[in-house]
Amino acid sequence: MKSVERNEKVLRATVSSDKFDSFIQSQSKATDKEAAIKFKGLINDTSSVLFSDIKWAVDTLAPFQSAIKEVEGDTAKLSDGYYAVQALTKHVEKISAAQGSYLNMMQDDDTPAQTLALAFDFATSGFSEAWDTRAKQATTDLVVAAAIVDPRYKDKLSSMPAADVVRGEALIEQLAGRMMGQQARTKENGQLMKYKSRPREIGVTPAAVAATQTAGVAPETFWTDILHSCAELSEVARMLLSIPPTSATSERVFSAVSQVWDTGRSCMASARVRKLLFIYFNRKALSRDGAVRDAEDFAAYVKWLDSLNNEEEQEKQQQQQQQQEQQ
Repeated sequence: MKSVERNEKVLRATVSSDKFDSFIQSQSKATDKEAAIKFKGLINDTSSVLFSDIKWAVDTLAPFQSAIKEVEGDTAKLSDGYYAVQALTKHVEKISAAQGSYLNMMQDDDTPAQTLALAFDFATSGFSEAWDTRAKQATTDLVVAAAIVDPRYKDKLSSMPAADVVRGEALIEQLAGRMMGQQARTKENGQLMKYKSRPREIGVTPAAVAATQTAGVAPETFWTDILHSCAELSEVARMLLSIPPTSATSERVFSAVSQVWDTGRSCMASARVRKLLFIYFNRKALSRDGAVRDAEDFAAYVKWLDSLNNEEEQEKQQQQQQQQEQQ
């Protein structure tokens, strides 16, 4: 919105300057001169609704931009997608109800008639119906299940639609059965009920939940910490929370691979490529989150790099053997 207001000031100052008048006079074609004069009149006309319409459109679309940015982040979860859709659905209901939006704006005497017409056209264009279809596609059973087990949104479970709760819990139960057997399915069901209503019985404290909401503790870490008290539910939850909501992260990985493993490095061993990519992405993540690696984490990291070195040596030996066989 600030950008629109800034551009409005710049355009008004531009068309009011002597240089713009000289520009109009310099046009050799009558049609070009006429167009420049109309443009100046449109920008200078205080009754014009051009910028009002643009600002209205920006206000309408800004929440969509924020939601897309949120769910395409490197640390985004499926649950983020669910609650982003819920927020956008409320936004769409607010701006797209034909009678409601139109009548509410009619009460504002300062609203230009053309802007009212634009709002009415938008509200009756079928956008609301189209969004409902897209929202249903975006909130699958898998997405709802992830939203149920994400501790960052535990406070919102009570306001989740009953139909979503039923299908989400049903999928969690099915996943437990498929991953660990029917006995685990029964245990998981009881653990989920305790997580929702009696969390302390499975070691879930308000402080642990709050840490995921304010202190940046990852939801997967939350479930790992209580693995001993609810193993079945923890396994399902960690699996659900490890699924990215969009393909944006994987596309960034492919883009990074093309930079690290370009034509000039085509002979680089795949093990070394993995090491370079690991360093590239974790360096960014650590810098962004402000995390500090302790001695234990660093030792595990060095051990992992050593294992890749062994893989690299084995890969080189295999390549040498293949070359010798070909010769």
